[in-house]
Amino acid sequence: MATKKKTTATSAPSETKQDIERTYRFFKLEEFDSPDAKGSGVNMQHSTVQMLDEARALAGIPFVINSGFRTKSHNAAIGGAENSAHLRGFAVDIRCQSQTNFERVALAVIAVGFRRIGVHYNFMHVDNDPSLPTNTWQYNRQNVEEQYRLDFVRAATKMADFLATIK
Repeated sequence: MATKKKTTATSAPSETKQDIERTYRFFKLEEFDSPDAKGSGVNMQHSTVQMLDEARALAGIPFVINSGFRTKSHNAAIGGAENSAHLRGFAVDIRCQSQTNFERVALAVIAVGFRRIGVHYNFMHVDNDPSLPTNTWQYNRQNVEEQYRLDFVRAATKMADFLATIK
């Protein structure tokens, strides 16, 4: 019985970082480095970066990655969740400073299948960690803009899920 290979960007021993990056149109693995570990972007899951690449193509605007892979020490230093998907390379935070950019990014990441989405007034967390439940959330419950963005993500997700059932 064949064993399933781990799907990190470095999963195939014969593939170099450059070989892996050639599969991405819009991203370099360095964009996902933990600030305290140069080169750690290679720990990103290939499935996550591939989905981001597809979403970036759909959105038609650049995605600025605020946070990708995180070391345990960096995650603890910034107050990240103990079981953060960033620690396993399944998560990114994408800068979204304008409402227009937020909506384009949200629609694109939902269209490619992300269903774990956290909203903040200036970034969006997306992940596809299979060990964590589907969820949408906001970081500051008192922020009206975040509440609007969360409502937008939830409505768009419901629409995408509905459309998938009628294809």
